[in-house]
Amino acid sequence: MDNETRNIILVSHSKRIRSFIYKNFINFEKKLRFRNCAILHIYFDINTQTTLIKLLYAGNTDKNENRNDTSYYTCDSFNNLNIYSNTLIVPENINIFMIRHAQGYHNANNTAFKKFIAYFNTKILKDPQLTDIGINQAKKAGEYLNKYFTEYNLNKKLCITFCSVLLRTRETLNIVLDELKIYDKDIIILPCSNEISSFNEKEYIAFDNHMCKDNDDRNLYKCDYIKGKEIKRNINWTYFNEFKQNYNKIDDVNMIYQTYNILRKIINKN
Repeated sequence: MDNETRNIILVSHSKRIRSFIYKNFINFEKKLRFRNCAILHIYFDINTQTTLIKLLYAGNTDKNENRNDTSYYTCDSFNNLNIYSNTLIVPENINIFMIRHAQGYHNANNTAFKKFIAYFNTKILKDPQLTDIGINQAKKAGEYLNKYFTEYNLNKKLCITFCSVLLRTRETLNIVLDELKIYDKDIIILPCSNEISSFNEKEYIAFDNHMCKDNDDRNLYKCDYIKGKEIKRNINWTYFNEFKQNYNKIDDVNMIYQTYNILRKIINKN
């Protein structure tokens, strides 16, 4: 890999992100939760010679989620905690920005509302789209990240962008990239970044579930559409499909290390 500083932007899911931090960082508690579109910065700190993680942007919540913001989301004190990693390797020329997706219909945690949606469309909760509130949350997160890139003179041309197989992460990333005014990057579908139900799950993806197929006629599972409109950017499934084919031969399924592997392939190809 060359010495130019790269910026990795990864949109994933709440428990996947929390599980990743819990497994790779010291002093992180499972109870710490992140709001919709929270942005975390992972980087190597030269002074301490350790990998650090910072909550750059706390994100947003919505009253329809039926959760007390101050008691359920305990991440406000995140940056005051001594959370670091001696095991996760982040090169000095890599910035990692990990983002929780914006609000999807499944996050609108009103039971009656969920039942109403499911009655008319049983598939919407399997791979839900962003709500209008979620779209606005993603825009605000993108605006913040754009200001951060400008303030710290980060090169947008050296960004590489990833999300999970699920529609809400593709929608969130697409909106964030609009705000960053990055239009020429593929959205790369990243293995091992899907939502999980338990902290005890291994970092792999169940390939027969939540798959987006080109020949699938269910609009909510379409790879190239957001609310009926074409995504401006190419959705790149190449590396996901390679991973799927070689999964039994792969020992390390850490999702950040997978981004390194893909970045290396792209640099070598170019």
